[in-house]
Amino acid sequence: MGGSQQHTTREELQAVTDAAKPRPKANPAAEKVEDIYPLSTLIDEQTLDLLPIHHWQENIAKKLPVTIVGSRYVSQRLQKVVKGGDTMKIKALRYVLLLLDVLGTLKVAGGRKIAKGGGAGKRLPEREELRKATGVQDFVIEGVRKRFFDGSYVYRFSLPPPSSSCSFILRLS
Repeated sequence: MGGSQQHTTREELQAVTDAAKPRPKANPAAEKVEDIYPLSTLIDEQTLDLLPIHHWQENIAKKLPVTIVGSRYVSQRLQKVVKGGDTMKIKALRYVLLLLDVLGTLKVAGGRKIAKGGGAGKRLPEREELRKATGVQDFVIEGVRKRFFDGSYVYRFSLPPPSSSCSFILRLS
């Protein structure tokens, strides 16, 4: 019985648990709020490159109206951000709008999926319906699906909901 057993401390267990969660890593050395979670840790570069923002930029440059349905937050900030010329902030707003559009298309999944994290969860509609609702390419939709959904489902406790990423990105813009 006198063998030396190593006991895992509570802090070590918490560190292992936190590392396993699919959330962005914070930069504790950041001096500005927007540097805590750089946009590149929240949205992959391929998705950022394919987000359609040119029509927003063109319409605002020509002083034409840009109609945003589904997000008062995005519509109230769009003019100022586009006129500021920061492409990354424009793309952040476009990504927030994309996530809100995806959230708006979710349907309640039938039955209980206890093994997947408790609760029924929600499912994505068909790809064509998503493309129509979001106005983005399939690759971008696929990036959102891979990041936030288990197949075509999102469960309450298994993955971070798209709404939590919206709140991270909203702080940047």
